[in-house]
Amino acid sequence: MVETSVIPIEAEATLLICSKHPRSVAREIAGLTSIAGFRVIREGCRRLNDTYLDTRRSDLKHQHWILRLRGVDSRWWITLKGPSRETPGGVMERLELEVPWTFEALEQVMNKLDISTANLDARLAPTADPVRTMLEFGMVVIQHRVTEREVSNALLGEQTVTVAEIAVDRVKYDFPGGVIVHHEVEIESKLEQRRSAVIEISRDLLRRFAPEVRVWKFGKLSTGQAISELVRRSALNGLINEDRSLLPEAYDLVESFLRQGSFWRPKALEQTP
Repeated sequence: MVETSVIPIEAEATLLICSKHPRSVAREIAGLTSIAGFRVIREGCRRLNDTYLDTRRSDLKHQHWILRLRGVDSRWWITLKGPSRETPGGVMERLELEVPWTFEALEQVMNKLDISTANLDARLAPTADPVRTMLEFGMVVIQHRVTEREVSNALLGEQTVTVAEIAVDRVKYDFPGGVIVHHEVEIESKLEQRRSAVIEISRDLLRRFAPEVRVWKFGKLSTGQAISELVRRSALNGLINEDRSLLPEAYDLVESFLRQGSFWRPKALEQTP
């Protein structure tokens, strides 16, 4: 059982970009300077190299937890994400612990997963390859992807406090049969007192861009797993653009598969007292 007593809570909403020209829609959203009355300041582009892991018995999947290694430039983070619950307005809340890759951070995460670090050499962990280190613990890679992320901050009026972060993501899933490209927008609360900003921004984007933008209640991990399985079954034949992005009709199949399938879906948040 994962220890959850000191893991902070993340609150965010996700909008799927489902268009015949998703990159064009993504660029338009990333270029907005005002959304729902909030001033939007563009921060820049990040390239995220994400690797997801689980035990050979899929223990994390069964408990609805996610373990991720994220590389940005030459720096690495280790992230532990818990089960989600949907709040009024469609905001998803989940436990999330994300810390820079160090021996202490690795030990903290593995202890929460109840995995012993007794055989880990503390002198090697900060410089060791993060993925190789996790494989030495008996973990297995369940997904790898690269995300090009355009980040903007939403501010209230002339204030300098960020109430929400808006991330426009172009995700490249690396599957055995080739790359599939997925576009979405994540709106994450950065100020607990103004979590309603996530709802306001989501509703304004839906008002301005629907039907090319729609609510998406599935994470990137389960979305990628569903796409991979549908590609394997040849169910998406004819529904993939030349740039390897999915046509809108493909996402109807992906959503239907996720709602019926066995991949991770939103579940009531579980916390220990």
